Amino acid sequence: AASIINGLGLENVMFEAADGPVFEWYVKNYGNECNLSVDHSQILQLEGLRQNIWGNKSTWGRVINPAP
Repeated sequence: AASIINGLGLENVMFEAADGPVFEWYVKNYGNECNLSVDHSQILQLEGLRQNIWGNKSTWGRVINPAP
């Protein structure tokens, strides 16, 4: 993932994140604005993580939302 992001830029790529731990890893490592393709049943879980209202012990309070 890092090689692709470094070559193309984070704003130009989208990663498939099939499981909660996978999209949690992307958000923890690349921020809540990274482009992720998730299953429709996980959209609320992903958005909750991005807004810092959902997470587990390793993510709680660690996701930073950029200023508008």
